[in-house]
Amino acid sequence: MFKPTLTYLLRRAGIEPNGGSPWDPHIRDERFYRAVLLGGSVGLGDAYLNGWWECSDIAGFILRIIKSGAHLRVPRIDVLLRKFRFGLVDVQNRARSKRVAEVHYDEDPRIFEILLGSTNNYTCGRWEDVSTLD
Repeated sequence: MFKPTLTYLLRRAGIEPNGGSPWDPHIRDERFYRAVLLGGSVGLGDAYLNGWWECSDIAGFILRIIKSGAHLRVPRIDVLLRKFRFGLVDVQNRARSKRVAEVHYDEDPRIFEILLGSTNNYTCGRWEDVSTLD
């Protein structure tokens, strides 16, 4: 799944994996394809540092990717999975709501007096030369 997808995207950019042009990457490890599709530019860099690919003209390689927009077409699978999970699965439920409220609001009221002043209101204002919020 990873190799055909990335090969297709690279070919659209005028790049042939293991091809004869100086900008064609030579793939030394098949994990290259997975790393790039799952990690984007970071995965590409990590794969290079791991020795999974090399290229005589890295600048030409990157230039062709950017000019073609191939980097914009890479379906970041980790991002898609996260969107799928949080878009379709409601992680909030009654029991979790209660725990969140307890952690955030079951504090000693004096803490809120100190933080919020006598009005007990949140604010983002800033005043110079004052010692209290009142």
